[in-house]
Amino acid sequence: MFILKIKNEIEFNEIKYSLDIWTSETGNIGDEIGLDTETEEIHEGEVPELILGTVFNGKMAYIIYRENMKEFTQIHNLSTFYIMNAKFDIMVIEKITGLKLNQQIENGNIIDPGILFRLKGIAESGIVPAKYNLALLSEKILGIKLEKNIFDVEGLDVRTNFGQFMNSDKTIRYENIPDYYIEYAVKDSISSFFVTKKLIEDCENIMKEFRLSNEYGHLTHKIQIMGDYALGKIMLNGICVDLDYVKKIEKLLDDEKQKTVSDLKAFGYNTSIPGSTKIYDSIIRKIE
Repeated sequence: MFILKIKNEIEFNEIKYSLDIWTSETGNIGDEIGLDTETEEIHEGEVPELILGTVFNGKMAYIIYRENMKEFTQIHNLSTFYIMNAKFDIMVIEKITGLKLNQQIENGNIIDPGILFRLKGIAESGIVPAKYNLALLSEKILGIKLEKNIFDVEGLDVRTNFGQFMNSDKTIRYENIPDYYIEYAVKDSISSFFVTKKLIEDCENIMKEFRLSNEYGHLTHKIQIMGDYALGKIMLNGICVDLDYVKKIEKLLDDEKQKTVSDLKAFGYNTSIPGSTKIYDSIIRKIE
């Protein structure tokens, strides 16, 4: 396996944090962790392959090799992860590791800042924020511009081209990944960490002010993320539909429609006669 050559630190909001590659010898890095995954190109109806993961514990950032993700996930099964658009990263991790993370979701150990931001918006104004991507949240909550429009020397969008470093046998050419690709990935996990921490604080203040229960997470976050994860699975796998029964329902509805039209005509309703709308309204009033 080739070793990724990286800088030993990364700067975020004018603060420098140590950066290293996570291995089994590193062990558990903490109870609260910002996480992000970088994948191959995304295709509708498919979970993309993981290229690498990045994590941040508030003090230090790490890169997780594809082949180490399962061990990392198992070692941190009791940690709380802060993940933007969590359902996507969860399914990516489940695919590469073969693990099921639904229990961590149900235990409240996975928090999605995008969901928290929308719940906070509802609590404060009754309106669900229409936009909630990580770059927007980073700038709005932290006052930090998270650059997303970065292109490599070939003119490729860094955000969507990590897949170029995967071989046909799904091994990764880590040694070919440029520093600016790594920096892009790591800053997402750092931003997710700090954005989520601030949103948790804001939500807890709202809950304290209105004496709201935390049984279902911050402003019902636990319910929302479970639903989001379930919907993601449904959209991925589809829903089994009995088409023969659908045809039966269509026949029943058509028969009922014809019967209703026939009954209305018996009361004098006819669409070809002027004033049929008034006749219809009169019939309905009599029925009511």
